[in-house]
Amino acid sequence: MDIEVRPAPGPPTEAATPEATPVDVHALPKRTTPTWEMELLISGATVFALLQLSDALSRFHAWLHPRLDAFGEVFAFMVFIYCKTAVITLALTFVLHLALRAWWVALVALRSLYPEGIDWARHSGGPLQREVQQGLDLPFEERVERAEDRASLVFAVGLGFALAVVTPLLLVLPAAAVSLALSWLVELQADVLLPLSVMVLLLPLFLTSAIDRRWGSRLHRDGLLRRCLSVTLRVYARCALLRGGNYPLLLFGSRIGEGRLQWLTVLVLVPVIASILAATLYGRRGLGEFDYFPQPSQGGAELMRAVHYGDQRSAALRYVPVPFIAGAVNEGPYLELFIPYVPQRWNALLAEHCPEAASAAATDADWAQRHRQRIDCLVALLEPRLDGRPLPGRDFRFGEDARSGLPGLRGFIPVQDLAPGQHVLTVRKLPRADAADQPPAEWHIPFWR
Repeated sequence: MDIEVRPAPGPPTEAATPEATPVDVHALPKRTTPTWEMELLISGATVFALLQLSDALSRFHAWLHPRLDAFGEVFAFMVFIYCKTAVITLALTFVLHLALRAWWVALVALRSLYPEGIDWARHSGGPLQREVQQGLDLPFEERVERAEDRASLVFAVGLGFALAVVTPLLLVLPAAAVSLALSWLVELQADVLLPLSVMVLLLPLFLTSAIDRRWGSRLHRDGLLRRCLSVTLRVYARCALLRGGNYPLLLFGSRIGEGRLQWLTVLVLVPVIASILAATLYGRRGLGEFDYFPQPSQGGAELMRAVHYGDQRSAALRYVPVPFIAGAVNEGPYLELFIPYVPQRWNALLAEHCPEAASAAATDADWAQRHRQRIDCLVALLEPRLDGRPLPGRDFRFGEDARSGLPGLRGFIPVQDLAPGQHVLTVRKLPRADAADQPPAEWHIPFWR
């Protein structure tokens, strides 16, 4: 009988454990957003173009503004504010995104240089300070990942805010058409009706949303009211006026909550819109503590404004529709005064005070006489004076400013007999048709011989 001899069992051996895969500190983290290169390309390539576009929008609005009537002025201003806000929001988004991406690149570079992290043994602070900072410190991988996520979030949410500003333009355009149509039917000006038309077009959305929030869950699924509400919401959604048409903000709001998103929208967009309005309506007049310097409306002949002198009207002042002369010193026999045509004021005042001159029903032979009647009427309304002496209408013609292209009245005033020294031109400010009861105001233009 054969006996099988087996070796004595030895001590139990531990199961072989797989070795941890070494981390390549010179490679990007595994959870890096795959679009990071495209984000950098878009931000870097467009941020400077957007800043130039913002300036171009301001110049275009300044060029367009003095050429429009009251309705066109309001409509153009609304479109300008929407477009400028979207451009500035995008520019700020890309600047902040580039800064956050630069921080992320710096962290990735430090990670490859010092993979062990902070050497706390060489920290110069006290033990309590070291303990606090060690408690706040994060692993390198987590710190890099947070910086990368923050940059991508700013990129996407900033685009969502810009889209939220642009989409209301889809409402302004039909509101303008409704305003013009109503102005022909009722005795109201289209510029007054435009804001009202916007509110009327938004009213169904507000009512539908309120009903949906309050009683939406109780409505019968096949009921008429539910179907009407669904159709209304679908129309506004097609126009991107619902949050569903703005996917970045819809997704972001679902994560942080609608209330927080609304507060964030206010904190982001209100300062941008306020700064644009301040820069457009007031320019640089409010900058500086010039407590005792006269305001433009209070200076009279003691204030020389650059906007009243052609050789001082820079690009920012070129399209300001106020009277101006060539320069503060005149040496020739004639002084040219240019008074820009202001449609928002002159059209209505001409039709009111000189209806015969404003009428377009004239034969070719009567046009020269009709133009002269209009010039005389405007000169009578504007009341131009030199040192208090009224200037006759025969010194004025319809013309155009060569630098700005603005149409207006060109007056050639004989000054060869004036004594050397200071003289003052005065032109009356024509009020708006809806503000005719305001006290008259004047422009004062001092010059020297």
